[in-house]
Amino acid sequence: PAAAADPPPAYRVVIDAPANLRQPLERGLALVRWQSYDDMTDDLLDRLIVEAIEQARDIAAVHGHFSATTDIAVLPPPAESGEPITLRVSVDAGPVSRVTSVAVRVDGPAATDSPAGSTAIARARDGWRLPVGAVFRQAAWDDAKTAAVAALTESPYAAARLTHSEALIDPEERRADLTIAIDSGPPFTFGRLEVSGLKRYRESVVKNFSDIAVGEPYSAARLDQFIRRLNTSGYFASVQASIDPDPEQATEAPVHIRVIEARPRSVSGGIGYSTDTAIRASGRYSDVDFDNAGLQLLVDARVDPKLQQLDVRFTRPPNDAGYLDGI
Repeated sequence: PAAAADPPPAYRVVIDAPANLRQPLERGLALVRWQSYDDMTDDLLDRLIVEAIEQARDIAAVHGHFSATTDIAVLPPPAESGEPITLRVSVDAGPVSRVTSVAVRVDGPAATDSPAGSTAIARARDGWRLPVGAVFRQAAWDDAKTAAVAALTESPYAAARLTHSEALIDPEERRADLTIAIDSGPPFTFGRLEVSGLKRYRESVVKNFSDIAVGEPYSAARLDQFIRRLNTSGYFASVQASIDPDPEQATEAPVHIRVIEARPRSVSGGIGYSTDTAIRASGRYSDVDFDNAGLQLLVDARVDPKLQQLDVRFTRPPNDAGYLDGI
């Protein structure tokens, strides 16, 4: 059967606003979402119009316009046209408010630790993402706070947290004064590696890819480097690693490593043609667990009328000293 036609809208909404506010208003106004409601009443429509004025002001403020004004006009349709009424939402955004001052305060051990603490604090302040002169927007404010805390949590202060944030807005002066406070928490050091998810390989296959020493100051970059080594080893389809940011376990915090093993064998091949060599072909076979102890075998062959090449490589997983033996 033919699909039923969509019901005609109870009214139509036309938004007259600056380009940067048009889409947010279309998504955020309940007046827009309810325009196809079948059982619309005059009382409900009046309430939606009143709410839309407040909603439009809030949406404009999120984008830096704190003195916006909204007017909603009800435009009747042409006589005997059968069309619904039109509601024109006109938003005068007014000038934007800009950041005039920023204060990033860090409390806790990082404030007196050097060089780890002073370096992390400098990174949080230098990398502040909503600088003086920028338009104040809520999304940018949230992002700046998140990034400032991350600058601490990626350093030895993995338990850093935001304890205070304040944005003082003066719509008349069009200024925004920003203040945040971060509690660094204690400095963390790396502890033992705890591996889960292994079925085929020994734990040493994972642990020997690490050059992180027990007692070494925690660093997210060092942990990411370890993850990349495991991901490119060929043994694993997925690797996740983290520490528990519990201040009570700051000294030698265990490193939790969760792996999903990759399929050990793969075969690929191809055939092509070029004017220089005519037909050419290639094939590749790999087995990352050739001897059921992590020995990797790679066979790579290329053949064309001018050149025939066969490479065979055996590679052991890293030993306790971190070396990979290969032939």
